[in-house]
Amino acid sequence: MSKTVTLGQSHLTMRQDNWHIRLSVPADVRAALGVHALQKSLHTPSRDVAAARARLSMVQWQAEFDAARNKS
Repeated sequence: MSKTVTLGQSHLTMRQDNWHIRLSVPADVRAALGVHALQKSLHTPSRDVAAARARLSMVQWQAEFDAARNKS
């Protein structure tokens, strides 16, 4: 059974004893990045560790969005 936790605009989901993050890509950068969503495993069964890693992923992904916008 999947367990989902909302963390701002991100979503954390527990799958196979590990937390995963999934984030929808903003419409204005989807074409540049070639995807509708970004997702990855956070490689931890700990919700607290996953939340910290998710925040880092959010910052990194936001930088990718900003870079894609600046290329336009």
